Amino acid sequence: MTKQEERAARRAFWMQRLRECSMAGERLSSYARRHELKVGEGYHWTRVLKREGVWPLQPVGGTAAQ
Repeated sequence: MTKQEERAARRAFWMQRLRECSMAGERLSSYARRHELKVGEGYHWTRVLKREGVWPLQPVGGTAAQ
């Protein structure tokens, strides 16, 4: 597996974990500990995904509630 493929796999992994955490309304630190994940890595990927503009998830439909 190339570095690009590894990064894409880690990105997808953390995107799914962050979705699950968000849907559960749980803090990332609690979620990560409960699932035996590295808390720091979760926060790292949160920053990466925010920089990429894909986190936090945007509502479907593209309109904001008023």
